[in-house]
Amino acid sequence: MAEIADCPPADPVFAARVKHYRRVIARGKLGHRPTLAQQMAIDRAAQLEAEVDRVFADPASTANDRVRAVNAARLMRLRMEAVLQAKREEVEEFGL
Repeated sequence: MAEIADCPPADPVFAARVKHYRRVIARGKLGHRPTLAQQMAIDRAAQLEAEVDRVFADPASTANDRVRAVNAARLMRLRMEAVLQAKREEVEEFGL
């Protein structure tokens, strides 16, 4: 179960950035409607990309905060790519 601290705050600017990143990620990656696993990976990657923007915009953030945010986003992008690639290979295997 997700902790309260894990939930992103109700910030309209943050929500707009997440929505923007979802569109950008899904635009070139999918030629079909995403599966649940793909959608979850895309959503999490978009949230972490928006978090990177927030951390870099915060003048009180330290270099350590920035490195952690960038690394978390990078790792999630790699995991997302693996999920999307697995689905592509599955579709190609069955000739769909």
